[in-house]
Amino acid sequence: PTPVPAPAQPTDLGVTIDPTSGALELRWKATNPRGATGTTYVISRRTDPDQPFMFVDAVGEKRFVDNSFFAGPDRVEYTVQGRRAGSAGPVSAILVVNFGRVGEGGQLTIASMSTGEKMAAA
Repeated sequence: PTPVPAPAQPTDLGVTIDPTSGALELRWKATNPRGATGTTYVISRRTDPDQPFMFVDAVGEKRFVDNSFFAGPDRVEYTVQGRRAGSAGPVSAILVVNFGRVGEGGQLTIASMSTGEKMAAA
């Protein structure tokens, strides 16, 4: 049999913020090859565009809740990459999330998000 190709590149990254906990929920799409099972998605994050991305977690679904991000920086950037059985797919475009504050208590909110440059495969 022909080997299953590497995982698909994650696309359409988006994020929402839980107003109660402040956790960020990332979601993305990835159409993996037929017969592909066991894909793990590696999530990386940075708060400074001049610094490298750091590993945050690996999940087996197309969503991730970032409970480890603490409010403070005005922005955060994420990438997602699919991996399976020793093969790695292309890294997603960078998701840039800019924060703002609203209301009397200054509740953290997402001011804007966009996908920027694509990263080279790790």
